[in-house]
Amino acid sequence: MRKRLAMLVLAAGMMMSFGTAGVMAEEATEAVTESGADIVLSYEDIDASVYEGTWVSTGLGFDIYLPSDWDVLEVSEENAAKGIVYQAADSAKGWNVAISYSKGMNVTADDIYAQLKAGGYENLYTLDLNGIPAVGFDLDEMKVSGVAFADTEGGMYTVQLGPNDDKDFSPYAKNILMSISPTEEAMTEAQ
Repeated sequence: MRKRLAMLVLAAGMMMSFGTAGVMAEEATEAVTESGADIVLSYEDIDASVYEGTWVSTGLGFDIYLPSDWDVLEVSEENAAKGIVYQAADSAKGWNVAISYSKGMNVTADDIYAQLKAGGYENLYTLDLNGIPAVGFDLDEMKVSGVAFADTEGGMYTVQLGPNDDKDFSPYAKNILMSISPTEEAMTEAQ
């Protein structure tokens, strides 16, 4: 199970081949939050001055606020076979987001954290994404950062952003991560 989880996260990162959750960890305070997460993110804190965005309902139980000028990319059969269910990008700048899903993992956020840590992942931290317990990670060698979280069926979602070494992308990545929220809580426009 540990190898499967690590390989799924790694495969999704390679799919992007070009993530900025680490910025969130760098800027987080050392205080532990009420939820027990290292970092608490809320869509109410989105900086609307960064980009004009659109709420995208993933159809997966959560919504995400993406730049309106990004292109939704068709998921190839090859990528779909590797678990990718959604991709969007600003191809001119090389910025992107990929969402993957793995059925039947039967994991919790604590399991995800423990398994990634045992798999040698560094820069791990716990997140509360608008009430969703998640784990943030960085794959610097792939220039990808992201979050992983379980669904109510025990499956696992991974949202990866890249490139995590592009400082101009950092505020976009922050907004995107802050926006991940259960579908029923998503806003109709950024505040």
